[in-house]
Amino acid sequence: MKPKKRLATLVLDPDTWLRGEGSIPSALLRPYDGKMCCLGFECLRRGADKRAIESVKIPSGVRHHKIKRRVFEAKEAPGLRREMAIAQINDDTGIPVTRAGDLKRVRKLRPYFEKLGVRLVLGRSK
Repeated sequence: MKPKKRLATLVLDPDTWLRGEGSIPSALLRPYDGKMCCLGFECLRRGADKRAIESVKIPSGVRHHKIKRRVFEAKEAPGLRREMAIAQINDDTGIPVTRAGDLKRVRKLRPYFEKLGVRLVLGRSK
């Protein structure tokens, strides 16, 4: 039996997590308030700098040597790239921006992040 691969941990800080506002105002890093969608947190974890992700909508638009576009562009379903599936959940206005809503959103996002080799958790940044 193949040993299970250890997952990296990504902490989403509710104070800086940009979620539930729809896709128009969303960005990996929104410059005017410093908020990031979950994919912005992941790009930083992978080594991109904030300047590279500022005002960019999805990871495949990031021009940084540490961001492997093919990882985010993998197909989840016909016509649906992984990064778009994640962005749709992150930006879903039907999930409230409350503690309960955040937990629900994280539960929906977890399977996609596990495919990226990441364990997603909700918590505060240090």
